[in-house]
Amino acid sequence: MVASVDRQTALRAEAVPAEVTGTGLEIRDSHAGDARLLFDWRRDPVVIRHARHRSEPDWCTHVNWLQRRLQDRDCLLFIVELDGRPIGQVRFDIAGSRAVLSYSVAANHRGQGHARKSLALALQRLDVERPEVCTVRAEVRVDNAVSLGLLYRLRFVRGVGSPTTRESTAQRGLVTLERTFSEQREDLP
Repeated sequence: MVASVDRQTALRAEAVPAEVTGTGLEIRDSHAGDARLLFDWRRDPVVIRHARHRSEPDWCTHVNWLQRRLQDRDCLLFIVELDGRPIGQVRFDIAGSRAVLSYSVAANHRGQGHARKSLALALQRLDVERPEVCTVRAEVRVDNAVSLGLLYRLRFVRGVGSPTTRESTAQRGLVTLERTFSEQREDLP
């Protein structure tokens, strides 16, 4: 049997650092049992400072939000695990051929390279589960140098967008970064 890989999958695979394999790092689908974990991570002061929406949710609002996300076919919500223990989350909100990225790493696991590896794994899963997605966008606070640097290293670039969108995003203190993947679906040899 001959396996073929489309060009889009091959290009996304290039974004996966070789050091991801064998690290004990994996991602899994989130479920309702992750509510407390996600709630605690969302209330982390560093996460709040760098979030697009800086308000701190209450428990009921969070549980309702999570239920909606888990039932939404256009949301992929992953829990990142290191040796079977949860250390972060990656979420894609999908609209047609575009996805919006959101992610965080637990405080005691930051600065260890887990975010880069987590995003690489999540991009692979996105490709497998939603191959129609060609562009991934992230809105990052202008003062969040760590996330900006990470996304630039993963070949995200400043998004063009409309002048209205750019102005609105800048007024909120955000930079829009995008990564576009090839839409060609030709098989590689």
